[in-house]
Amino acid sequence: MNVNNTKLLLALLLVGFFTTTVYASDIEEVIVVGATISVTDSDPETDSSAIEALHPTMLYTPGGVGGFMAPKLNGTDAKHTAVYRNGIPVNDPGSGWYNIGLDIPLFQSYKIYQGPTALYGSSSMGGVVLIEDNFDRSVFYKGGDGLVNLVVGHENFQLSAYKGSNGSVRTDNEEEDFFETISFKTKREYKEWTLVSSYQEYKYDYDNCWVGWTPSNDCSQEGYKVDTSLRNDNFTFGYTLDDSKHNTGWESKSDRIYSDVNKEIMPGLLVGITAQRESYDTATLGYWRDTVAGYLNYDYNNVGLGIRTEEGDHTIRVGTKLGKFNISLGNSVRRPSLYERYGDDYVVASPDLSSEEAIGLTVGWDLVSVFYYDFSEGIDYDSANQQYVNTGNYISRGMNIRKTYMTDVGEFFAYVGLIDTDVSSQAKYRTMFAWTVTKAPYGDVTFEYAGEFDKGLDYIGRPIDDVSVFSINYGNWINPTTRLGIQIQDLFDNEFEIIPGYGAGGREISITFDVSY
Repeated sequence: MNVNNTKLLLALLLVGFFTTTVYASDIEEVIVVGATISVTDSDPETDSSAIEALHPTMLYTPGGVGGFMAPKLNGTDAKHTAVYRNGIPVNDPGSGWYNIGLDIPLFQSYKIYQGPTALYGSSSMGGVVLIEDNFDRSVFYKGGDGLVNLVVGHENFQLSAYKGSNGSVRTDNEEEDFFETISFKTKREYKEWTLVSSYQEYKYDYDNCWVGWTPSNDCSQEGYKVDTSLRNDNFTFGYTLDDSKHNTGWESKSDRIYSDVNKEIMPGLLVGITAQRESYDTATLGYWRDTVAGYLNYDYNNVGLGIRTEEGDHTIRVGTKLGKFNISLGNSVRRPSLYERYGDDYVVASPDLSSEEAIGLTVGWDLVSVFYYDFSEGIDYDSANQQYVNTGNYISRGMNIRKTYMTDVGEFFAYVGLIDTDVSSQAKYRTMFAWTVTKAPYGDVTFEYAGEFDKGLDYIGRPIDDVSVFSINYGNWINPTTRLGIQIQDLFDNEFEIIPGYGAGGREISITFDVSY
């Protein structure tokens, strides 16, 4: 669709929607009946990376902090989780995934929908993560061996700076690699409108690249990211930009212009339309596409129905909730990303790729949820032909047990996950136990254990080490608004390879200072 037609369509929709009576409500507040939903946040006090808020056993990422990591809900591929930030999609138009590895914990809030939905479109096959940036009057500092993390916040802005050593990213050399980033976020509210903007610059050192025709461990990626959203209860407009360059000469740039308008035309029935332009630009080539999608979500007597149509692809989801029991069943479709379809100097174009298709089922009872996905058409990279191809069927299934218990002296959190998936390099068994004693003498103390087991083989058949980490965090409240803390991560100094060739673990000690004003 021509972008001018997209703008005209949205203009007409806006006139129609805002000149009629409205009942509610932001798409992110819509009740998705029958979905398995969890709410969490990222805390720089205890978290090393933002991925821990979504996957509590993932304390380390390949390549260290700043290394690539994308959410993978329910054992599906990275491209099957849709991520929205402050109301707008942030999955990269080129790759199709969101690299949360570049995010550091900054008190963000996360709402996680497990399983397919009809509200969030392509890339939401495995589920959806909704990120909200929070703004408070506070100053936070975390420091340790080769680590400095400073965050200054206000109701209307947040400034953060981080520089941390990853040691040597790979185990075959001793060169020290760093990740450093600076971000500035702002928030403004005017009547019913909220404007949130974020700018981030980063530089990440890594190993094992080719500079010219020479193999090297002196590799680096640097870039910047921008996203801005303006929204009220019925309208969201946003823009995202991701620009990165490597010292190898490879670079990529992608952006998105996004708009959504919706209205609850009767209690429980939300209808909406989304239009966006996505573009992906390598050093010499540029590709773009315009997309318009329509959707509805209906909630009646604890039964939910969602329908979406997007560029000829149709998704339907039904769900119900009865007391502690919930069930959701739906189909999902993911259109090929621009990079999969058009490639670059290193990847051959595949303009005839078909969309990925899957059926997803999630069933929950109180603290237990079970999931099953059957992908009837997948997309994967064929290294022999150097292009993306349709690969056919694969299955992901499993169970999650997650519960928080409040006791007289504090809080106990338990998580156990079992995942059986055809997607490589994912742990079959995962567990996390955390006990926070809030009535400890002079402060609070958290004991935490995380483990990932039976991670199988990597993409060339090498076994992947298990993860087993015990950590302690102690904080002393100097006064009601000021906390001084110390954290010992991996108390027993277990070193391992998170994937073959990439080391992780090892005892790390850091101190924190947090004050609200």
